[in-house]
Amino acid sequence: MPLVALPFVIRPLNPLALGDEAAAAAGVRVDATRLAATIVAVAFTSVAVSIAGPLSYVGLVAPNLLRQVRGARAARLGVLVPLSALAGGALVLATDSAVLASGLDATLSTGVAIALVGTPLMLAMIRRGAAWSGVLHAPADRAAGSGSTRVVGWLEGLGWPLRTVLFVAAGVLAVFVGVSAGPEWLSPARWLAAMSGHDALARMLIDLRMPRLLCALLAGALLAVSGVAMQSVVRNPLAGPEVLGVTQGAGLVTLFALSTWPLMGHVTLAAAALTGGALSLAITLALNHRHRYAPLAVALTGIAIGALWTTLAQWLITQESVQPARFVVWLVGGTYGRSWGEVSMLLPWCVLAVPVFAWLARPLDMLALGDDQAAALGLPVAALRPLALTIATLAACAAVAAVGPVGFIGLMAPHVATMLGARRHRTRLWLAAACGALILGLADLAARTVVAPREVPAGVLTALIGAPYLLGLLILEGRRARRTGR
Repeated sequence: MPLVALPFVIRPLNPLALGDEAAAAAGVRVDATRLAATIVAVAFTSVAVSIAGPLSYVGLVAPNLLRQVRGARAARLGVLVPLSALAGGALVLATDSAVLASGLDATLSTGVAIALVGTPLMLAMIRRGAAWSGVLHAPADRAAGSGSTRVVGWLEGLGWPLRTVLFVAAGVLAVFVGVSAGPEWLSPARWLAAMSGHDALARMLIDLRMPRLLCALLAGALLAVSGVAMQSVVRNPLAGPEVLGVTQGAGLVTLFALSTWPLMGHVTLAAAALTGGALSLAITLALNHRHRYAPLAVALTGIAIGALWTTLAQWLITQESVQPARFVVWLVGGTYGRSWGEVSMLLPWCVLAVPVFAWLARPLDMLALGDDQAAALGLPVAALRPLALTIATLAACAAVAAVGPVGFIGLMAPHVATMLGARRHRTRLWLAAACGALILGLADLAARTVVAPREVPAGVLTALIGAPYLLGLLILEGRRARRTGR
């Protein structure tokens, strides 16, 4: 069926290369053509995955490699599509043959080998194409609704003492509701009975639910403030720790450490997560330094590196013959089985993050004015960027060490804070922290109640929300870029 529909889709796609307006002027129904092309592409992908499994990068690398050839760059889709099919088949065949010839076919799958080959190729093409990557507007440039602005203005007008009391009260309420809710509801009377030692079941449920909920709240807050700092420094609304590959790198190194030393302590676990996250961030920034961190190029680089780390992590799990299920659950991310040990590990990071990010708020406000204006105001821009990104990476890696690579919290929470009207970073940081804690806390609650007595990993639930949000953000930014370019 996809082969039958392909010729009818290719012809109207050619005018789309000239832009939506030119294509519409030529009589092309732009939205219908895009939808039909997407359906055909998904059908081809489904057939390929059902035959060979999820092979990464083939669909990205093959057509873009052809575009590097001078003659193929100007070729019509009627020529480029068959050539891409041949190039993709040749890439898979060559990689599979190389794996068989090396004698590593028992341990190294073709999918992992393609990821190892395709990632450097993709990164090289992203670096060469950074000039056409476009510019995405930072979230701070967007106007907030008047109602949400009034809400934030009211909160800011309370002053620090009342605001602190309000947030503490909200935190206590969130903990009470989060611990009480579940298949077995705990009323206030049962709380009192449990604390006095007269309700053993309620006491056991509190001891099980309380540490995992606190772990979710603290980790969500750290991921959120990390996302705010990254988006502000890189000036990229897509620059969360998940999109830049920080959480995937931290997860891979931590997973390797767990498989090598299963009984490692919390401090060693945090060090492993920090190593992986810092390595990912360093690679992403180094590859985009020459182009001044073009937003879409940074996001694509992080996604490519993160996909490689995820593939390697999955391969590592397949090599683990003792407890592969344990590592699969950890790789997805979640709060299942978390104890007071993880809470005690996260608490110092959160306490330290309060003064550090409070100090960082004013420099980030100055940096939002632009490098030249910030430097004119006396801000050491060249030193601030790596310092702020290092602080953000530390916060994200501490969260990953406790709850695993939970996705999209660092991407969504800053945007929610902005939509609520937070303009200055002093407000945006604490509001994003509250949003991140709430999102992951709700994910933890849903994880243990949606299909009780079974449990869904919290990372799966955040991904179900975050992935459509990321796609929607990309669509909105693309439309904004097209309107700006008119």
